[in-house]
Amino acid sequence: MRGVISRILLTFLCLSLFLSFLPFVFATTTVATSSTIAAVDYQEQRKTFYANNYFWLFYSDGTNLVYRTSTDGVSWSSATTVRACAHGDYFDVEYFPAYSTTYVYYAYAAGGNLIYRRGSISGSTINWGSEVTVNSGNVWYAPSVGVATDGRVFVGGSLSYGGNTYFYVWTNPNNDGSGTWSYQLLTWSSGADAWRSDILQLTSGRVYVLFCKAGILYGNLWNGSGWGTNESFNVGQRDFSSCAEGDDVHVAYISSATGNAKAYRKRTYGVGWGSEEIVKTEPSLYVGQTLSVDLDSGDLYYFWGEGTTVYYSKKPSGGSWSSPVTFASGESYLRLLSINAFKQVWNNQIGVVWVRGELSPYYVRYAVLNLVAEEKEWHDISLWNFNLTAKAWFNIASWSFTVLTKTWHNIATYVFNLTVMAWHNLATWTFNLITKTWNNIAQWTWNLVTHGWHTISYWTITFTAEIQKKLPFIILIGGIFTVLIAIFIVYKR
Repeated sequence: MRGVISRILLTFLCLSLFLSFLPFVFATTTVATSSTIAAVDYQEQRKTFYANNYFWLFYSDGTNLVYRTSTDGVSWSSATTVRACAHGDYFDVEYFPAYSTTYVYYAYAAGGNLIYRRGSISGSTINWGSEVTVNSGNVWYAPSVGVATDGRVFVGGSLSYGGNTYFYVWTNPNNDGSGTWSYQLLTWSSGADAWRSDILQLTSGRVYVLFCKAGILYGNLWNGSGWGTNESFNVGQRDFSSCAEGDDVHVAYISSATGNAKAYRKRTYGVGWGSEEIVKTEPSLYVGQTLSVDLDSGDLYYFWGEGTTVYYSKKPSGGSWSSPVTFASGESYLRLLSINAFKQVWNNQIGVVWVRGELSPYYVRYAVLNLVAEEKEWHDISLWNFNLTAKAWFNIASWSFTVLTKTWHNIATYVFNLTVMAWHNLATWTFNLITKTWNNIAQWTWNLVTHGWHTISYWTITFTAEIQKKLPFIILIGGIFTVLIAIFIVYKR
């Protein structure tokens, strides 16, 4: 009888281990289908964000612009129709919590009027105001929308006229779009291809607009009262993705200097554009890339697709781009230009959407990169504890260790101060981190450096990260340990 009970206990423990680890696995789900393969095109325009404890996804179902919400990025609500919209590149949806956590905005253009609209988030729904016609009677495409921290609205658009295309930015001090709009022509060129653009919110009422057609990516700064002069550098392909961190600008694009390579540049406010960084070299052209920034840490995440796989690369603040990490695989007939992610990290997560399929209906797919599961919150050193375990001769239960550095991503600068409650002076002791794999705490080791007086070669130090959410490998290791104990009990009996 005891053997039966023990086996039931073992089964329960194994199941608990599996279920506890499951939430940290990349779960890719089909949200919906669409009759257009361009349901969430292009990367300059964003289609997903996180607000009010929900993931929000906007896409074209082939007839209308619709949105769905989810609390976990896996199970989604039914679709809510916003307006008529046959293709994803006809709209840009943006959310600017630095100005307001209530409002969401879109710009729309499909070969006619240039449209702006603001909505108010309430629970898992949006109460939309009236659409505002920014400009009528002309042929507009590829819209973009931005909002400054002072609430001023910006709408970009590509105007086709007389065999040429012109890139304009319209602006209005009234956040709801009422009143008079003013405009600025920033550039033009011959040919029918539309200008792609993105409008980034900086600080203190500033915005930075990027716009591209053919082989040159341009940028221009609104300083809070007026436009500057155009800045530019060469790129290998029209579509790009950008995000802002404070007053600095990050952009992902295809390199022209290193053929087909995934590339990145940073514009530092007051300095200008830095040099090109290669994220990944490519044997052939894989168009489409999308960029996200973690405003807490300064880390960047670069997503793209190749063949049937979605990848990402991470650049820690002050560090280098990682090797590609597989994010989703087996995505047959993946549309590379559809990969679209959060512009910034929200709630320690990045939502990513894309489209796959050979023929209609096409599948709108979604997955979430959970940064708590990856390494999120390790840079908050106020949450760290260090437990010293000695093999013998005294009680060290009252000891604690304090991190004395703020350069969390550079382990060479870590210093740990030992504080003891009584019985001798350990003020001269230091603890040095002697591993190089800083983002995998399972591999961390610690070296105790002292100035003599006894032998401590048999001491070990255990690191415990008291983060607010469970790290998956901590759960996994603890679960495995528990299961091993259960197996031992079963077979001993």
